[in-house]
Amino acid sequence: MEITLVRHTSVGVPKGTCYGWSDVPVADTFEAEASETHRQLEMIVKENGPFDAVYSSPLTRARLLAEFCGFPQPIVDERLKEMFMGDWEMRRYEDIEREDPHIHQWYNDYLRETTTGGESFPLFYQRVASFFNELATKPSRRVLIFAHGGVLACAAIFAGLYKPEEAYHNLTPYGGVIRLNIAQRRVRKSTLEDIPAILQMCDESRSIMRQNGNMKQWANGYPTEAVIRRDVEGGHSYLIEEESVPVGSFAFIPSPEPTYANIYEGKWIDEESPYYVVHRIASKAGKRGVMRDLLNYCFRQTDNIRIDTHRDNTIMQHLLEKNGFSYCGIIYLADGDERLAYQRIRC
Repeated sequence: MEITLVRHTSVGVPKGTCYGWSDVPVADTFEAEASETHRQLEMIVKENGPFDAVYSSPLTRARLLAEFCGFPQPIVDERLKEMFMGDWEMRRYEDIEREDPHIHQWYNDYLRETTTGGESFPLFYQRVASFFNELATKPSRRVLIFAHGGVLACAAIFAGLYKPEEAYHNLTPYGGVIRLNIAQRRVRKSTLEDIPAILQMCDESRSIMRQNGNMKQWANGYPTEAVIRRDVEGGHSYLIEEESVPVGSFAFIPSPEPTYANIYEGKWIDEESPYYVVHRIASKAGKRGVMRDLLNYCFRQTDNIRIDTHRDNTIMQHLLEKNGFSYCGIIYLADGDERLAYQRIRC
Protein backbone atom coordinates (compact mmCIF):
# COMPACT_ATOMS: atom_id res chain seq x y z
CA MET A 1 0.00 0.00 0.00
CA GLU A 2 1.38 3.40 -1.04
CA ILE A 3 0.76 6.04 1.61
CA THR A 4 1.27 9.78 1.14
CA LEU A 5 1.34 11.73 4.40
CA VAL A 6 1.08 15.50 4.68
CA ARG A 7 1.98 17.61 7.68
CA HIS A 8 -0.20 20.65 8.33
CA THR A 9 1.12 24.13 7.57
CA SER A 10 2.61 26.57 10.11
CA VAL A 11 0.43 27.47 13.09
CA GLY A 12 -0.60 30.87 14.38
CA VAL A 13 0.70 30.68 17.94
CA PRO A 14 3.67 32.46 19.56
CA LYS A 15 6.99 30.73 19.01
CA GLY A 16 7.86 28.39 21.86
CA THR A 17 4.24 27.47 22.62
CA CYS A 18 3.49 23.84 23.44
CA TYR A 19 0.50 22.43 21.59
CA GLY A 20 -0.69 18.96 20.70
CA TRP A 21 -4.42 18.32 20.87
CA SER A 22 -5.14 22.06 21.12
CA ASP A 23 -7.04 23.18 18.02
CA VAL A 24 -4.72 26.05 17.18
CA PRO A 25 -5.24 28.36 14.16
CA VAL A 26 -3.07 28.30 11.07
CA ALA A 27 -0.54 31.07 10.42
CA ASP A 28 -1.06 34.00 8.05
CA THR A 29 1.21 32.21 5.57
CA PHE A 30 -1.33 29.37 5.16
CA GLU A 31 -2.32 30.06 1.57
CA ALA A 32 1.27 30.28 0.30
CA GLU A 33 2.34 27.13 2.17
CA ALA A 34 -0.80 25.21 1.21
CA SER A 35 -0.34 26.12 -2.46
CA GLU A 36 3.10 24.45 -2.46
CA THR A 37 1.68 21.36 -0.74
CA HIS A 38 -1.14 21.26 -3.31
CA ARG A 39 1.38 21.44 -6.13
CA GLN A 40 3.32 18.45 -4.73
CA LEU A 41 0.15 16.38 -4.40
CA GLU A 42 -0.90 17.20 -7.96
CA MET A 43 2.46 15.90 -9.20
CA ILE A 44 2.02 12.67 -7.24
CA VAL A 45 -1.47 12.15 -8.69
CA LYS A 46 -0.20 12.88 -12.19
CA GLU A 47 2.57 10.29 -11.84
CA ASN A 48 0.68 7.59 -9.92
CA GLY A 49 -3.04 8.14 -10.36
CA PRO A 50 -5.71 9.31 -7.91
CA PHE A 51 -5.90 8.34 -4.27
CA ASP A 52 -8.30 5.55 -3.30
CA ALA A 53 -8.92 6.96 0.18
CA VAL A 54 -8.17 10.20 2.02
CA TYR A 55 -7.91 10.49 5.82
CA SER A 56 -7.38 13.41 8.17
CA SER A 57 -6.81 14.30 11.77
CA PRO A 58 -9.92 15.97 13.22
CA LEU A 59 -7.93 19.09 14.16
CA THR A 60 -8.60 22.21 12.12
CA ARG A 61 -5.01 22.73 10.94
CA ALA A 62 -5.11 19.36 9.16
CA ARG A 63 -8.70 19.65 7.89
CA LEU A 64 -8.07 23.10 6.38
CA LEU A 65 -5.11 21.84 4.39
CA ALA A 66 -7.07 18.83 3.17
CA GLU A 67 -9.85 21.12 1.95
CA PHE A 68 -7.42 23.53 0.26
CA CYS A 69 -5.83 20.60 -1.58
CA GLY A 70 -9.18 19.49 -2.96
CA PHE A 71 -10.33 16.98 -0.33
CA PRO A 72 -13.14 18.69 1.61
CA GLN A 73 -14.58 15.47 3.05
CA PRO A 74 -11.72 13.21 4.21
CA ILE A 75 -12.34 10.29 6.54
CA VAL A 76 -11.65 11.78 9.97
CA ASP A 77 -9.93 9.54 12.49
CA GLU A 78 -9.18 10.53 16.11
CA ARG A 79 -6.07 8.35 16.13
CA LEU A 80 -4.39 10.78 13.73
CA LYS A 81 -4.30 13.60 16.29
CA GLU A 82 -0.95 14.91 17.48
CA MET A 83 0.56 13.70 20.79
CA PHE A 84 -1.45 14.93 23.79
CA MET A 85 0.76 17.26 25.84
CA GLY A 86 -1.54 17.29 28.88
CA ASP A 87 -0.97 20.10 31.40
CA TRP A 88 1.57 21.69 29.07
CA GLU A 89 -0.92 22.42 26.28
CA MET A 90 -0.87 26.08 25.13
CA ARG A 91 1.82 27.12 27.60
CA ARG A 92 5.21 28.57 26.73
CA TYR A 93 8.03 26.08 27.16
CA GLU A 94 10.01 28.62 29.15
CA ASP A 95 7.13 28.88 31.62
CA ILE A 96 6.77 25.12 31.85
CA GLU A 97 10.51 24.75 32.52
CA ARG A 98 10.22 27.21 35.38
CA GLU A 99 7.09 25.71 36.94
CA ASP A 100 7.23 21.96 36.21
CA PRO A 101 10.62 20.28 36.81
CA HIS A 102 9.31 17.08 35.20
CA ILE A 103 9.74 18.59 31.76
CA HIS A 104 13.52 18.23 32.13
CA GLN A 105 13.12 14.48 32.63
CA TRP A 106 10.92 14.44 29.53
CA TYR A 107 13.55 16.35 27.53
CA ASN A 108 16.15 13.76 28.54
CA ASP A 109 13.97 10.71 27.82
CA TYR A 110 10.98 11.76 25.74
CA LEU A 111 10.66 8.26 24.27
CA ARG A 112 9.68 6.88 27.69
CA GLU A 113 8.62 9.71 30.00
CA THR A 114 4.99 10.83 30.05
CA THR A 115 4.07 14.48 29.64
CA THR A 116 2.44 15.80 32.81
CA GLY A 117 -1.22 14.85 32.55
CA GLY A 118 -0.75 13.76 28.94
CA GLU A 119 0.56 10.95 26.75
CA SER A 120 3.84 9.08 26.70
CA PHE A 121 5.44 8.42 23.33
CA PRO A 122 4.80 4.63 23.59
CA LEU A 123 1.06 5.29 24.08
CA PHE A 124 1.06 7.84 21.27
CA TYR A 125 2.81 5.40 18.94
CA GLN A 126 0.43 2.60 19.94
CA ARG A 127 -2.52 4.84 19.03
CA VAL A 128 -1.10 5.74 15.61
CA ALA A 129 0.06 2.18 14.93
CA SER A 130 -3.46 0.90 15.59
CA PHE A 131 -4.66 3.14 12.74
CA PHE A 132 -2.05 1.76 10.35
CA ASN A 133 -2.70 -1.82 11.45
CA GLU A 134 -6.34 -1.35 10.54
CA LEU A 135 -5.47 0.49 7.32
CA ALA A 136 -3.27 -2.42 6.20
CA THR A 137 -6.34 -4.68 6.18
CA LYS A 138 -8.28 -2.45 3.76
CA PRO A 139 -8.30 -2.87 -0.04
CA SER A 140 -7.02 0.64 -0.84
CA ARG A 141 -3.77 0.80 -2.80
CA ARG A 142 -3.01 4.55 -2.66
CA VAL A 143 -3.91 6.48 0.49
CA LEU A 144 -3.51 10.16 1.39
CA ILE A 145 -3.34 11.30 5.04
CA PHE A 146 -3.34 14.86 6.45
CA ALA A 147 -1.93 14.90 9.97
CA HIS A 148 0.84 16.20 12.24
CA GLY A 149 4.60 16.02 12.66
CA GLY A 150 4.43 13.46 15.44
CA VAL A 151 1.99 11.28 13.51
CA LEU A 152 4.27 11.33 10.47
CA ALA A 153 7.19 10.36 12.71
CA CYS A 154 5.21 7.41 14.08
CA ALA A 155 4.27 6.39 10.54
CA ALA A 156 7.94 6.38 9.52
CA ILE A 157 8.75 4.15 12.51
CA PHE A 158 5.85 1.85 11.65
CA ALA A 159 7.07 1.51 8.07
CA GLY A 160 10.61 0.71 9.26
CA LEU A 161 12.10 3.91 7.83
CA TYR A 162 13.52 5.05 11.17
CA LYS A 163 14.16 3.71 14.64
CA PRO A 164 12.16 5.50 17.39
CA GLU A 165 15.21 7.43 18.56
CA GLU A 166 15.83 8.68 15.00
CA ALA A 167 12.34 9.75 13.96
CA TYR A 168 12.18 13.18 15.61
CA HIS A 169 15.58 14.07 14.19
CA ASN A 170 14.01 13.67 10.74
CA LEU A 171 10.80 15.60 11.36
CA THR A 172 8.82 16.56 8.25
CA PRO A 173 8.58 20.39 7.83
CA TYR A 174 5.26 22.25 7.92
CA GLY A 175 3.32 21.53 4.76
CA GLY A 176 5.80 18.78 3.89
CA VAL A 177 4.94 15.52 2.15
CA ILE A 178 6.41 12.06 2.73
CA ARG A 179 5.63 8.81 0.95
CA LEU A 180 5.78 5.38 2.55
CA ASN A 181 4.88 1.81 1.73
CA ILE A 182 3.37 -0.60 4.21
CA ALA A 183 2.73 -4.25 3.57
CA GLN A 184 -0.91 -5.26 3.42
CA ARG A 185 -1.46 -8.20 5.71
CA ARG A 186 -4.45 -10.25 6.69
CA VAL A 187 -5.10 -12.90 9.33
CA ARG A 188 -7.11 -16.01 8.45
CA LYS A 189 -7.69 -19.47 9.86
CA SER A 190 -5.15 -22.05 8.73
CA THR A 191 -6.06 -25.06 6.63
CA LEU A 192 -4.41 -28.47 6.42
CA GLU A 193 -2.70 -27.28 3.22
CA ASP A 194 -0.93 -24.57 5.26
CA ILE A 195 0.83 -27.03 7.59
CA PRO A 196 4.10 -27.24 5.57
CA ALA A 197 4.41 -23.44 5.54
CA ILE A 198 3.69 -23.27 9.29
CA LEU A 199 6.30 -25.93 10.06
CA GLN A 200 8.84 -24.05 7.93
CA MET A 201 8.19 -20.86 9.90
CA CYS A 202 8.53 -22.81 13.15
CA ASP A 203 11.94 -24.04 11.96
CA GLU A 204 13.02 -20.49 11.14
CA SER A 205 11.79 -19.21 14.50
CA ARG A 206 13.61 -22.01 16.30
CA SER A 207 16.83 -21.02 14.52
CA ILE A 208 16.40 -17.42 15.69
CA MET A 209 15.92 -18.67 19.25
CA ARG A 210 19.19 -20.61 19.08
CA GLN A 211 21.07 -17.68 17.57
CA ASN A 212 19.95 -15.54 20.51
CA GLY A 213 20.95 -17.96 23.26
CA ASN A 214 17.59 -19.65 23.75
CA MET A 215 18.82 -23.24 23.44
CA LYS A 216 16.06 -25.17 25.21
CA GLN A 217 12.71 -23.88 24.03
CA TRP A 218 11.03 -25.78 21.18
CA ALA A 219 13.41 -28.74 21.58
CA ASN A 220 13.07 -32.18 19.99
CA GLY A 221 11.24 -30.90 16.93
CA TYR A 222 8.45 -29.16 18.82
CA PRO A 223 5.95 -28.07 17.62
CA THR A 224 5.53 -31.27 15.64
CA GLU A 225 3.31 -31.77 12.63
CA ALA A 226 0.82 -33.58 14.88
CA VAL A 227 0.61 -30.55 17.21
CA ILE A 228 0.04 -28.13 14.33
CA ARG A 229 -2.52 -30.48 12.77
CA ARG A 230 -4.40 -30.60 16.07
CA ASP A 231 -4.46 -26.78 16.16
CA VAL A 232 -5.77 -26.64 12.59
CA GLU A 233 -8.42 -29.31 13.04
CA GLY A 234 -9.55 -27.68 16.28
CA GLY A 235 -10.03 -24.35 14.50
CA HIS A 236 -7.36 -22.67 16.62
CA SER A 237 -4.55 -22.19 14.08
CA TYR A 238 -4.17 -18.84 12.29
CA LEU A 239 -1.99 -17.64 9.45
CA ILE A 240 -0.74 -14.10 8.82
CA GLU A 241 -0.35 -13.38 5.11
CA GLU A 242 1.46 -10.52 3.40
CA GLU A 243 0.34 -10.10 -0.19
CA SER A 244 -1.00 -13.71 0.03
CA VAL A 245 2.38 -15.09 1.24
CA PRO A 246 2.54 -16.62 4.77
CA VAL A 247 4.72 -14.56 7.12
CA GLY A 248 3.49 -15.71 10.54
CA SER A 249 1.35 -18.22 12.40
CA PHE A 250 -0.06 -18.73 15.87
CA ALA A 251 -2.59 -20.71 17.88
CA PHE A 252 -5.41 -18.75 19.50
CA ILE A 253 -7.29 -20.85 22.03
CA PRO A 254 -10.13 -20.03 24.46
CA SER A 255 -9.74 -20.74 28.16
CA PRO A 256 -9.25 -22.74 30.23
CA GLU A 257 -5.58 -23.58 29.71
CA PRO A 258 -4.86 -26.47 32.13
CA THR A 259 -1.28 -25.43 32.82
CA TYR A 260 -2.48 -21.98 33.95
CA ALA A 261 -4.58 -23.39 36.80
CA ASN A 262 -1.65 -22.94 39.19
CA ILE A 263 0.69 -19.96 39.11
CA TYR A 264 3.67 -19.47 41.42
CA GLU A 265 5.59 -16.45 42.73
CA GLY A 266 2.81 -14.16 41.57
CA LYS A 267 -0.78 -14.15 40.38
CA TRP A 268 -2.85 -13.44 37.29
CA ILE A 269 -4.21 -9.92 36.89
CA ASP A 270 -7.71 -11.42 36.73
CA GLU A 271 -8.11 -15.01 37.85
CA GLU A 272 -11.87 -15.31 37.25
CA SER A 273 -12.81 -13.93 33.82
CA PRO A 274 -12.67 -15.97 30.59
CA TYR A 275 -9.54 -15.41 28.54
CA TYR A 276 -7.75 -16.54 25.40
CA VAL A 277 -4.26 -18.00 25.13
CA VAL A 278 -1.78 -17.41 22.32
CA HIS A 279 0.62 -20.30 21.72
CA ARG A 280 3.17 -21.39 19.11
CA ILE A 281 3.95 -17.98 17.61
CA ALA A 282 6.19 -18.34 14.55
CA SER A 283 7.30 -15.97 11.81
CA LYS A 284 9.22 -15.98 8.59
CA ALA A 285 12.82 -14.87 9.09
CA GLY A 286 13.30 -11.17 8.45
CA LYS A 287 9.61 -10.25 8.68
CA ARG A 288 8.89 -7.55 11.24
CA GLY A 289 5.63 -6.72 12.95
CA VAL A 290 4.18 -10.24 13.15
CA MET A 291 3.62 -9.94 16.91
CA ARG A 292 1.96 -6.58 16.40
CA ASP A 293 -0.32 -7.97 13.69
CA LEU A 294 -1.41 -11.06 15.61
CA LEU A 295 -2.14 -9.11 18.79
CA ASN A 296 -4.07 -6.51 16.84
CA TYR A 297 -6.22 -9.34 15.46
CA CYS A 298 -6.58 -11.16 18.79
CA PHE A 299 -7.62 -8.07 20.72
CA ARG A 300 -10.44 -7.54 18.25
CA GLN A 301 -11.80 -10.90 19.48
CA THR A 302 -11.21 -10.55 23.23
CA ASP A 303 -9.99 -8.09 25.86
CA ASN A 304 -8.20 -10.71 27.98
CA ILE A 305 -5.12 -12.60 26.74
CA ARG A 306 -2.57 -14.78 28.52
CA ILE A 307 0.77 -15.91 27.06
CA ASP A 308 3.73 -17.81 28.47
CA THR A 309 7.32 -17.99 27.28
CA HIS A 310 10.69 -19.50 28.19
CA ARG A 311 12.97 -17.71 30.61
CA ASP A 312 15.68 -17.65 27.92
CA ASN A 313 13.38 -16.14 25.30
CA THR A 314 14.34 -12.53 25.99
CA ILE A 315 13.07 -11.43 22.56
CA MET A 316 9.54 -12.59 23.35
CA GLN A 317 9.67 -11.09 26.84
CA HIS A 318 10.63 -7.73 25.32
CA LEU A 319 7.83 -7.95 22.74
CA LEU A 320 5.24 -8.80 25.39
CA GLU A 321 6.26 -5.90 27.62
CA LYS A 322 6.38 -3.56 24.60
CA ASN A 323 2.81 -4.56 23.77
CA GLY A 324 1.41 -3.89 27.22
CA PHE A 325 1.60 -7.33 28.85
CA SER A 326 2.40 -7.64 32.54
CA TYR A 327 4.58 -10.36 34.04
CA CYS A 328 2.41 -12.38 36.44
CA GLY A 329 4.52 -15.29 37.74
CA ILE A 330 5.67 -18.80 36.86
CA ILE A 331 3.64 -21.68 35.46
CA TYR A 332 4.73 -25.25 34.69
CA LEU A 333 3.95 -27.21 31.56
CA ALA A 334 2.63 -30.76 31.66
CA ASP A 335 6.20 -32.10 31.35
CA GLY A 336 7.35 -29.96 34.29
CA ASP A 337 9.19 -27.29 32.28
CA GLU A 338 9.03 -23.76 33.72
CA ARG A 339 7.52 -20.85 31.81
CA LEU A 340 7.13 -17.14 32.55
CA ALA A 341 3.47 -16.12 32.48
CA TYR A 342 2.09 -12.83 31.13
CA GLN A 343 -1.36 -11.30 30.87
CA ARG A 344 -2.89 -8.22 29.31
CA ILE A 345 -6.44 -7.01 29.83
CA ARG A 346 -7.42 -4.26 27.44
CA CYS A 347 -9.44 -1.56 29.14
